[in-house]
Amino acid sequence: MVKNPYFSNSESRIGGKFENAQLANLDQLSLPSDLALLAETSLALAFDERQSYAKAAQILGGVLKSPKLPEAAPSRWELKLISADDLYYSGRTIEAIAEYREAIGLKPDFAEAHINLGFALEHTGQIDAAIAEYREAIRAKPDFALAYYNLGVTLGYKRQYDAAIVEYRETIRLTPDFAAAHTNLGSTLDKEGQYDAAIAEQREAIRLKPDSAEAHDDLGLAFFEKGQADAAIAEYEEAIRLKPDLVTARINLGTALYEKGKFDAAIAEYREAVRLKPDFVTAHSSLGDALVRKGQYDAAIVELKEATRLEPDSAEAHYNLAIALLLRGHYDAAIAELKKAIRLEPDHALAHYNLGNTLYQKGHYDDAIAELKKATRLEPNLGNALREKGRYSAAIAEYKEAIRLKPDLAGAHYDLGVALKKSGQSAQASREFSEVHRIDPKITAPN
Repeated sequence: MVKNPYFSNSESRIGGKFENAQLANLDQLSLPSDLALLAETSLALAFDERQSYAKAAQILGGVLKSPKLPEAAPSRWELKLISADDLYYSGRTIEAIAEYREAIGLKPDFAEAHINLGFALEHTGQIDAAIAEYREAIRAKPDFALAYYNLGVTLGYKRQYDAAIVEYRETIRLTPDFAAAHTNLGSTLDKEGQYDAAIAEQREAIRLKPDSAEAHDDLGLAFFEKGQADAAIAEYEEAIRLKPDLVTARINLGTALYEKGKFDAAIAEYREAVRLKPDFVTAHSSLGDALVRKGQYDAAIVELKEATRLEPDSAEAHYNLAIALLLRGHYDAAIAELKKAIRLEPDHALAHYNLGNTLYQKGHYDDAIAELKKATRLEPNLGNALREKGRYSAAIAEYKEAIRLKPDLAGAHYDLGVALKKSGQSAQASREFSEVHRIDPKITAPN
């Protein structure tokens, strides 16, 4: 789970006070003619310090309309940055972007303004523009660790993981104790399949911040991807102990329990995730899938329909609903969902396969053959795809057909053995592995 980029607090915001040393002896000075404007500026900064951002933005907007600011006030470019920050915090992102650009126009090498502009652009979905601003912040201030970090996060959004890893490593070089950088580096390494390196980074993040539920959650993910389900479960449980409402940890724990065949425990975690975040599509989809495995098809259909309502353009959501409908015997409704999945993702091999099978059962033989041909063209190893989806009976049928066409195909016997073993047919699986060894003695049966 990659953490969001951070907003930069400019140096002028940290103190929130005028820099002019004369202000310490204001009572000894002649009152300036622009005292009212100075007072307005001071009031705006006070509201900013109290996090009354809307009021601060309103007052600063009036101050900045003046062609000349009081001598004792912060510079115009500093006030522009503060105004932009206040606008952003008030939810007026588009106006904030314009204000950041004006601040940069007054001071082009203002690194903090570039990074906050990048943050605001990212908020509006302008990822490439945000990347450009983070790079400009780095150009203006090469040791600005936060700029490298934010750049890494944004590159990750574009799935440019190798580039993101470079930026996170530079962040850590500049600030070795930046726990979130270790967490994000670990998450990105995990996506690249570098599980040992990912685990090392997550452990360092936990060392730096032991109470980080997110770091424990991410460490669990790395363990899970490496095939260490028990270690993953321990980390997910620790994440939940630290932060009971961490929805991703609930989902991840449910998935790990599901993989170990503990469907009731998985369902409990998924239900809690749904309770915590009712609009979380993954929670409904995962709960629906687990209910299918328990044979609770009506309950599964309710959850999977909710997933399609929340994310109508998700081919996978429509496909999962179709499978539940098929298992419940609602063939016409299943066909409609499979067609929606294919419309959204024309290369969805499993959707074509299941549509073909369902059409065949309905007696639409020509249409069925066309769909099954599309499925095999898109996914020559259709049996493996079915097996990965837990559709063991369908996978076994595919492997048997491959063996019928080519009896000495060791790989097909091996895959059939794996599917049989996963479906609990151990004796039949052993026979297939024996046949594999007969055909090719170099291949050994899985543990």
